[in-house]
Amino acid sequence: MTLKEKVLKTIRKYQLISNGEKIILALSGGGDSVGLLFLLNDLKIELNFSLQIIHINHLIRKEAEIEEKFVKKIAQKLNLPIFIFKEEVLKYAQKNKLSLEEAGRIIRQKYYFQLLKKQKADKLATAHTLDDQAETVLMRLLRGTGIEGLRGILPVNLPFIRPLIEITKEEILKYLKDRNIPYCLDLSNQNLNITRNKIRHRLLPLLEEYNPNFKKLLFQISWISQINEDFLEQISKKFIDKAIIMGKNELEINLKIINPLHLALKTKILRTAIKRLNNNLKNFTYRNFQDLLNLFSKDTSKKLNLPGNLLAYKNYDNLIIGRRTSKTKKLPKEIVKFPGEKIFPDWEIKISAFEVKKAEVKDDKNAAYIDLEKLKGKLILRPRQNGDKFTPLGFKGAKKL
Repeated sequence: MTLKEKVLKTIRKYQLISNGEKIILALSGGGDSVGLLFLLNDLKIELNFSLQIIHINHLIRKEAEIEEKFVKKIAQKLNLPIFIFKEEVLKYAQKNKLSLEEAGRIIRQKYYFQLLKKQKADKLATAHTLDDQAETVLMRLLRGTGIEGLRGILPVNLPFIRPLIEITKEEILKYLKDRNIPYCLDLSNQNLNITRNKIRHRLLPLLEEYNPNFKKLLFQISWISQINEDFLEQISKKFIDKAIIMGKNELEINLKIINPLHLALKTKILRTAIKRLNNNLKNFTYRNFQDLLNLFSKDTSKKLNLPGNLLAYKNYDNLIIGRRTSKTKKLPKEIVKFPGEKIFPDWEIKISAFEVKKAEVKDDKNAAYIDLEKLKGKLILRPRQNGDKFTPLGFKGAKKL
């Protein structure tokens, strides 16, 4: 099977490109992206899609200007439209206290989405290979991850598609050599101070001494993780809308619905809920999720401080996760529905209002009993004000608050 046929098989397997679509290709000038460019250019008539190019100059290396001229020339040769963007990644990284790798990723994504919208394109193709997948899975494994992280780079994560995800770097370089196609060498890929490069040049070759097919083994792990995660995603959707009540700054998980489920589903639902509230799971660890899962079954008043300035605590049959802010913040004036309840995660309190019979009144420091017949208008929760008074149960006179 030729490389073109293998790429076509990958495109069909993952349904990466549909008839009549407008595809943008991210071209750095390196071997992988140049190989993908020529392969997609060969396939565009057969699959009936149009092709455009985007190149982003990070203005870091002195070779960047040479690479920019190179991609312009190759686009002209293939008669393809090209769009070039420039931004100082180093300055952005320093300003936002990010690594160069993370800053570069953010900037690339910004221009990718900008061009997709401007050109009304359907998808953007990147040249991630099987080697990149293996490095990603191994790097995440070393840092600590679960099934979701072991999926690695997804073949399709709209609007992004990866037609080379099942192709090795060796196959790409052979394809370029056989056809005399030039490409640029990024010398920064040899910098062993970068974790990915150290894994690529030192750790992977060492592991391949034990198993020559280790990269393909890592790819298989990513594929197995993808299908397992997809299954959990489908099953968990049936419970998420029933079990989770989302607010602006907090969420409430109904444990009566969640507790009977398998531990894998509980964990998936919990991860999904936190991502909805916090947009990501950055800095969350295995220990954080173990502590949260322990709250599911224990009758405890323990409060958990979580990454992302979040706080979790149990309230009867519900798990509350909310944003933690300064407790000196002024309590807002709020109408409490009757019967009903109101959650205040900033102060770690929940107000419940309901009717009880006089015989059910008991000594409880966390409860306030109000004569319903004397309650006029709405029940309002607010901070204390000068002159506020109340009449204790059984007393004739009023007392200052």
